[in-house]
Amino acid sequence: PKLTLKDFYDNSSEPSICCPLGKFFCVGHDQRTLVTSLMVNVNPGIGLNSFWSMPFRKGFKLSVTNDNDEPSVLYYQVDYELGRVARNQGYLHCFYSESKPVEKYKNHVILPEIAAKGTYVGCFMTYETDFTTWWGEGEIKFFIDGDKEFPTICGTGTEDYFLGAWN
Repeated sequence: PKLTLKDFYDNSSEPSICCPLGKFFCVGHDQRTLVTSLMVNVNPGIGLNSFWSMPFRKGFKLSVTNDNDEPSVLYYQVDYELGRVARNQGYLHCFYSESKPVEKYKNHVILPEIAAKGTYVGCFMTYETDFTTWWGEGEIKFFIDGDKEFPTICGTGTEDYFLGAWN
């Protein structure tokens, strides 16, 4: 089903998270696979779990919309605690991007330019390819703090970013 997750902090009119529900839980190509990480778990029996801290100061709104023509069943649980949020505590933001197909010689942007302080915690990425051997090459570039022509970090390829080394 096409379900979209959105969350809004502190009465914002724009969501801080807006992405397909499965993508938030690292489900690629609508094919669930087991994931065991500190922040996301996908368990047998279709359990999707997120342990990201999502602090708010004035209010928090979480929504899931069904963009399908068919009804969908959704079971969920949200655990929270109320208390003081540190002044320097950041919000969790999620950016979703898709390039189908990726244009030759054009960069696919994983995270657009952001004009605020924060911590990049990583990404979830899936590929579809017409090749049976090599799933994708391409430099990972991090343009940080005003970099223009040359990135602060320039990796040798997506396979190295995900610790795959030579496919």
